[in-house]
Amino acid sequence: MLTKIIVIVLCLISIPMVLILSAFINNDLPWTDPPGFTTRLQHYLMTNVAETVHESPYPELDIREYRYPTDQFFSLLKVSMDKLGWKIDSQRDQAYTLHAVATTPLFGYQDDIYIRLLPITENRNHLYIRSSSRKGHGDLGTNTRHILDLYNQIEKLLGK
Repeated sequence: MLTKIIVIVLCLISIPMVLILSAFINNDLPWTDPPGFTTRLQHYLMTNVAETVHESPYPELDIREYRYPTDQFFSLLKVSMDKLGWKIDSQRDQAYTLHAVATTPLFGYQDDIYIRLLPITENRNHLYIRSSSRKGHGDLGTNTRHILDLYNQIEKLLGK
């Protein structure tokens, strides 16, 4: 009887651990980059938002600048989101803002992604991205992965 209880307890503990580990592996996060493994682990377990900011402690979340005509780059953003399978929920072309919904593959959760293109000049733009989970307290790095996926898709379309 005690053996059965131990096996059940071990199963109940190991199943969530396997799911968490598989999410971390699937998200392919830059664990060794600053600010370091421990800080990243805590962040991914306790935060359900990732957003780009100037001089972010997470280098991949620093606001990026793109030298490309603003209107064309805004169109490229929409194509990028479509290629990622995100559903554009709303857009304001004059303000260069988009709201999309991404569905996570592992659990099917929906995440909100807000994008704002901030023109500096006609051919220079800053790209602000905020990705947040609708449920949970920790996203296991999924929102950071959304931002990285968008950056990768943009660069792919730009031929970089």
